[in-house]
Amino acid sequence: MCLHVGNVVSPSTRNWEGDQILHSSVIESARYVPGTRRRYPIDIREFLSTQGNAVVHRALEDAVAQLPSAAERECFWSRGSGSFDHRVRTICGFLSRAVTYSRRATGFKQWLFPDETLAQGGGDCEDHAFLLGALLLAADLSGYVVRVALGELRNQRTGEARDHAWVMYQSEAGPWLLLDPLIYTAGAHQARGGPAGAGDPDQYAYEPRFVFNDAHLWAMRAPDGRTSFQDYCDNREFWHSFDPAFAAGVHDTIFDAALDGMPWAHLQYVKAVSLAVDANLATYDPVDHFDNGFLAEGWSRVAARLGAGTLEGLALAGHAIGDFYAHSSWGVFGQRAGGVLQPLLDPARPGFELDPDYRLGGRFPLEDPRFSVNPALWPGPRPAAPGLWAGKLVSGRYAQDGDPSQGALERLTWIPRSLRDQPDFRDRGSLPHHDEIAVDSPAMPERHRLYPPAEYGSRFQERRDAATAHLKSVYAAWKPA
Repeated sequence: MCLHVGNVVSPSTRNWEGDQILHSSVIESARYVPGTRRRYPIDIREFLSTQGNAVVHRALEDAVAQLPSAAERECFWSRGSGSFDHRVRTICGFLSRAVTYSRRATGFKQWLFPDETLAQGGGDCEDHAFLLGALLLAADLSGYVVRVALGELRNQRTGEARDHAWVMYQSEAGPWLLLDPLIYTAGAHQARGGPAGAGDPDQYAYEPRFVFNDAHLWAMRAPDGRTSFQDYCDNREFWHSFDPAFAAGVHDTIFDAALDGMPWAHLQYVKAVSLAVDANLATYDPVDHFDNGFLAEGWSRVAARLGAGTLEGLALAGHAIGDFYAHSSWGVFGQRAGGVLQPLLDPARPGFELDPDYRLGGRFPLEDPRFSVNPALWPGPRPAAPGLWAGKLVSGRYAQDGDPSQGALERLTWIPRSLRDQPDFRDRGSLPHHDEIAVDSPAMPERHRLYPPAEYGSRFQERRDAATAHLKSVYAAWKPA
């Protein structure tokens, strides 16, 4: 649905609260009873039961002490609006400075407790996930909004999966944010530019098998009766199969280029918020994504969010800016200099010297039968469509009632009634479907109709470059509250 500003698939269909509580959270420890070669059982929730741990609290005190202002230090322990999200950003920033990634020796399967990871100054992916989850809970975040996930990171093209552990946090705005602790650590940060860097065209999905907090362990899919949680842990290869350069690479986005100079943890938080925009189908609003031709409304919302001066506002505005270039006909009719598509830096003058023409024979023929319409809203005739949108920039329709072109997730998505009740909403059924004209990803989707295959890749790149330039200009003028 949105411009892929990174290589990570939005986790839109996951129930991060957990699908089924498991009543046994016991696994066999990798440690031996002192003086013996005998292992002993351990409850995995112990790795997060650190609310009263003085070592963990001392780390939190260090994190707060490093905040640049008294107001930020006071906000950390307050319970006002935004304070919990502020704690998350602060803790992630602390991790980026305090611990590093260290690949565990093959065959060494001992998970570290949070205070051990702090004392060692680093650890493997699950050590970092346990430490991040423990710090969040020790900072008085409820277990209701924190999950440590155990699962795989899967290449959607090749099917290759790498065992991994990460953290999910339900933000104050409601969506679950994906917090990959390796992205916040020095080992991954310094390893950027490795073989899976920004040029990697593949997409990756986080696929959880189990999630837990300090109170419960949940299965993320119904147990098959053959693999217990103990067996799952015994057969995983967390300990030596994950590469921090890979972790950094799959998270590379236009935000990295546009938000140059932003603190590392804040940048990752912005990207997590942006990724989560697509995750909550119940709160879908086409204005947030420049869908259904709501372009003026979209720019008004972008301005309001930038004016709020918050990281959340910047993330949502940045996401929308990317979607404008991916979804709208600016990519076809937009201003060019030396053949290069220019960013629309003044939405109050959206036309410049443009005169978008959607008639047959042009670059974007709305009456061309290659493009569908939604007959439930707009029965036609098709040749009337260009006249409805002459001289205007448009975008594709999405989530309209009765649309025969809807995909499975789209059928679960609802446009707010305030938009559906607008007098001109029925005309928006004459727009092509989103999937037919959007330029969201480096590889051309099967349903795309606007560009021929030989041209699609270069059009994606120029739209992404324009979005990057636009966001970079926005960030240069952005003033945090």
